Amino acid sequence: MRPSLLLLLATALVLPAAASPTPTAAQSAPACPAPSAVPEQTPDAPLLMPEQSRLDLFDAVWGAINDGYLDPSFNGVDWAAIGDEYAPYFLQTENAWEVYDLVEEMVGLLRKGMNIDTSKALNDKMQAIEAEADRQILELYRDTYAKETDPMRYLILKDLFELLEKAIDRCRDAGNVVHQVVLKNS
Repeated sequence: MRPSLLLLLATALVLPAAASPTPTAAQSAPACPAPSAVPEQTPDAPLLMPEQSRLDLFDAVWGAINDGYLDPSFNGVDWAAIGDEYAPYFLQTENAWEVYDLVEEMVGLLRKGMNIDTSKALNDKMQAIEAEADRQILELYRDTYAKETDPMRYLILKDLFELLEKAIDRCRDAGNVVHQVVLKNS
């Protein structure tokens, strides 16, 4: 399995600078290396990754998800246990391509926790909230039209109601997108 561009970029950021020699003042590195100086790497050819780089990659990926995942229950997956299970594999695997596969597999376990029924229930609730908000905004329009005598204040309130309507509609749209993503990826 070929690693995704995102995983390659993440690894490039985590690999220590010591992995490649840096020129000293006495040595000057060419502005652009000769084509023969750059080895061609393919998923079939082993690309050794230093142990510290593998650990840094694991810590970066696992930590970013642990600290920033939107669902605090991790879609029902025990993320701490996954970290405990996968950490030893990162120590044992020296081939970078296999490390990328480990990252992809580990992160992919979060997808298995997606629940279409929960997503549908939340989306239906969002639709009901949006419909109720529309009803209440219509009442505000009706009351403002019937009671407001100052034309400038009426126009300001009308603009405010339109902004509220747009904000509520955008929330509904975001809920629809999330639901579609769950449907597509489950």
